[in-house]
Amino acid sequence: MNPATRILAVLEAFLPLSHGSPQVDGWNTWLKGTGAEVRDENVMRAVGAIRRETRLLERKMVELQVPAPLYTGVVNGLTDAFRTAFLHQQWGNVHAKVTAAEVRASLAWMSWVLGKFDENEVDAEVLATLVQALEDQETLLKGESLPADLRELLEGQVEELRIALMLYQLNGVQPIVDAVNKQSGEMRNASEVLVAETTAAGPEAQGAVTRGMELISKAAKVADSGSKVVKFGKELYELGANGYAMFGQLLLSSPASGN
Repeated sequence: MNPATRILAVLEAFLPLSHGSPQVDGWNTWLKGTGAEVRDENVMRAVGAIRRETRLLERKMVELQVPAPLYTGVVNGLTDAFRTAFLHQQWGNVHAKVTAAEVRASLAWMSWVLGKFDENEVDAEVLATLVQALEDQETLLKGESLPADLRELLEGQVEELRIALMLYQLNGVQPIVDAVNKQSGEMRNASEVLVAETTAAGPEAQGAVTRGMELISKAAKVADSGSKVVKFGKELYELGANGYAMFGQLLLSSPASGN
């Protein structure tokens, strides 16, 4: 998929939307379709994401030296329609800028033009493995007694990966790449205090960390399968293989630690 393809896919959620309904209802329909939680924060993220994708679409068309009249009308219409200020206004006020047949036809044409920028399709089995691991970790975190700071770290990890998977539908694999980079740094740079607390808390806490490392590895494999540019490979896969041994290891082995 490329920017035009992804935008066109999102618009499918808005085609049945009544002109008298608020725009937010269309976003809620889209969120349900992606499996994401329907809530205000995710709607705001989605609006920001489609605006970023629209800017990327414009940059790619410029890069290919496509004549401006062939895309500026669509780009401007999408930018005008998808604003947070319009979320609770009637869809009929802006729908023609987004769902008109000529808009969708132009996006379909742009999708063809941008075919050289298509990302690889994410491996469905690898993606399903990550989604299942997220569900399992979420369930386990609800039932285990963990140090407060560790719980906050691991719950935040699950939330960030869920958001990245939602944004994958709008921005491609990059949000997953960003989440993997951020989380691998957080886990391997965990403070000495947090590492000590987790060690003292025993096997349950250490097992939760191991599963967190495995989540990062699984997310890295999803990113690798979908990106033509980023390849995480062995270093990130070793997080899952080594588990708790990697927790805080960058900080503890740095020159500043004296080790």
